[in-house]
Amino acid sequence: MKTWLTLILLSLFLGGCNSGLQTTLNDEQTSSDILTKGTASMPQQPRFEIIKSEIYPSNIEVQKETLVFHSDDAEEVAAFEDAYLALTDEVAPTFDGTMIIATMGQQKSGGYSLEVASVEDAGRYTAVTLLSKTPTGLVTMALSNPYIIIYLPDDHKEIKIIEK
Repeated sequence: MKTWLTLILLSLFLGGCNSGLQTTLNDEQTSSDILTKGTASMPQQPRFEIIKSEIYPSNIEVQKETLVFHSDDAEEVAAFEDAYLALTDEVAPTFDGTMIIATMGQQKSGGYSLEVASVEDAGRYTAVTLLSKTPTGLVTMALSNPYIIIYLPDDHKEIKIIEK
């Protein structure tokens, strides 16, 4: 009896959670109109995608650095392919735009990482703000080598890296 009562109360509770959240559309409106309404006057921010954010093998000696590669320069594409292979031991993806590889260098423990804080169009260049995260709490006591690979599709501008 308790099981049935519990199930009935649970179904009433879960069934009532969605009430009042539905919106209705006019005949001429679509759901995408509602999602994009009000953004026409807002400046478009560059799109970006994090390809990888990991720790590279400790047998590779890489210093803290940020490398930028543009797809419209064959030498930079070849250099990106070499750097990607060295870090990930995988074949590099093809890209149209800009790839950024940022490394923190060797850290004394786990818990370190790099994150993208923002990507902003600043006119003649694109500003990419990277945030270096330090460990909090208990971490593994092993050397770590964090890196992040960021893809900016269709962005061929000069890249300015801001580190925080």
